[in-house]
Amino acid sequence: MPLMYINVTLAYLMSLLGLSIYRSHLMSSLLCLEGMMLSLFIMTTLMTLNLHLVLMYMMPITLLVFAACEAAVGLALLVLISNLYGLDYVQNLNLLQC
Repeated sequence: MPLMYINVTLAYLMSLLGLSIYRSHLMSSLLCLEGMMLSLFIMTTLMTLNLHLVLMYMMPITLLVFAACEAAVGLALLVLISNLYGLDYVQNLNLLQC
């Protein structure tokens, strides 16, 4: 396995580890999700270019569009929660009150 694939896989695993450990703030969770999406984007781009998979050329663009939509929704929720509650702690949010 080339070194670039190992680095991207480690970046994905570190983002997953950060998501599982630092769940107290919503902003840190969103940043970890963005790191995961970025590493997936790089991995799919490398795989399609190195393996010359012509049918998969749209996959990285589609993944990037979904990552942008996820970031927009996440930031909108972050602004809404910080305006309503005044903080972004995930532990203090109660879904039954919404």
